[in-house]
Amino acid sequence: MVHFHKSKTLTIPNNIALLLSHHIHPELNPSEKIWWRMKRAFTGKLHKSLEEVSSFIENEVKKTN
Repeated sequence: MVHFHKSKTLTIPNNIALLLSHHIHPELNPSEKIWWRMKRAFTGKLHKSLEEVSSFIENEVKKTN
């Protein structure tokens, strides 16, 4: 059974159409691909400082460009 978060008080203008996307389709949300890559690259790494973590993230983001 699929559950969606819905507001009971949200007023949607007539010129707006809401499209509900299912959570099992991350390919429809490009940011999901970025997070998947980031998590995969980050897993199993040992960083000695917050600066190393920051540098790692910065380098991974640069790879996506």
